[in-house]
Amino acid sequence: MNYFTPIVIFLVLVLTACGGSSGGGSTSGSLPTSRPAGTVSGVAFDGVVSGGTVSIYDFGSGSKGASLGSGQTGNDGQFSIEIITPDKPILIEVEGGAYLEEASGLQVQIDPSKDQKLSAVQLYQSGQPLIVNTTFFTTLATGLAEYSVQAEGRSAADAIQAANQEISGWAGFDVIKTLPIDVTDPVNRTAVLTDQLRAGLVAAGISELTRQVSVDAGQPEHSTWNSIAFIQTAYDDIRADGVLNGLDATGMISLGSTVINADTYRATLAERILQFAEDSRNSTGLGFNEAL
Repeated sequence: MNYFTPIVIFLVLVLTACGGSSGGGSTSGSLPTSRPAGTVSGVAFDGVVSGGTVSIYDFGSGSKGASLGSGQTGNDGQFSIEIITPDKPILIEVEGGAYLEEASGLQVQIDPSKDQKLSAVQLYQSGQPLIVNTTFFTTLATGLAEYSVQAEGRSAADAIQAANQEISGWAGFDVIKTLPIDVTDPVNRTAVLTDQLRAGLVAAGISELTRQVSVDAGQPEHSTWNSIAFIQTAYDDIRADGVLNGLDATGMISLGSTVINADTYRATLAERILQFAEDSRNSTGLGFNEAL
């Protein structure tokens, strides 16, 4: 007995009912339409990151999955990548490239061999445009989301929403949509402390903090200890236990001779932001009092 015959007949009947034809007639409705493409775009900022490699991955499991697309950041840090995929959580990573440290004006290369990167996680809707900037704050949210999935058993979608919301609450603005501005560029001079400016001042504060770490360690400014090293350290910190407390999977964290703890992310970083606000490299027109 040929067991495949009924299946073949069934498929023929289904295709015929859907409008299939062997002649020159229309085949409209015979097959589903192609999945629509969507564009994921944004800016990589630790200072503007130029020449970075941007990769998008499936994040449905709460960790890096299959590659969905890749591209490069321009001189302005912008990227735009077309992907074709169903609705799903995604991970955006930026590796390589270079940026300028606000506190020293020195160019720093992002070193993938040291696992240095910027990242963000977000929920992608098939065929819809999605804007996702990658910054210090979004990298923290990525680490927190990963911890929530792996250690707490949350779904990737729930973990992403909760992590982005929690880090946004800490920052005081929407960290996914808010693009930091370069506070050393005179074109950004302003009389108003906007969310973009706040984000830019935080980046400058990190630059000032790591400049001081370099000095304390007897190293050239931003040679070893720089903003991207601090961001990677903070990511490891929050990824380990869901808290910025100076502890990663191996124990206490330090940058050079500087021990990192909970106060580093709050009191010390705030002090360095205010210190930079009084520095001549601050081109915003806003000083110590306005940055409070």
